[in-house]
Amino acid sequence: MEWVDDTSLSIRFIDHPRRLRPDAWHRHADFAFNGRWVHIDLFGGNGGGPGFGFREERIYLDDELSGRAWSLGVSLGGGGITQPAVAMLRKDLALRVEWTKQVVQLVARKEPGVNDGFRKKLLDG
Repeated sequence: MEWVDDTSLSIRFIDHPRRLRPDAWHRHADFAFNGRWVHIDLFGGNGGGPGFGFREERIYLDDELSGRAWSLGVSLGGGGITQPAVAMLRKDLALRVEWTKQVVQLVARKEPGVNDGFRKKLLDG
């Protein structure tokens, strides 16, 4: 799996292109896993008027959005976060994105049917 840098992030802010600072970034990767096509999107940046910062991770399985996480903060004091981005491959196995390391992990659950508590990192890369 190889990360690809993309400089077209400013088109996501069609109504306010001047607000997004030049440090905005977008990286993505594509790979096949166990017969399924996986696409990972990571993007983020900062803007002004009022100031804001954002980051988002998206996991697509076979062209369908299957996992998502985001972080947002504004200079006026609002914001929020959801972490990590997780997409279920089957009942006991998932892909998880560690955005700070730009790593995709294959993780197993502690027990079937539990939505949190992933315990074992099986694959980095």
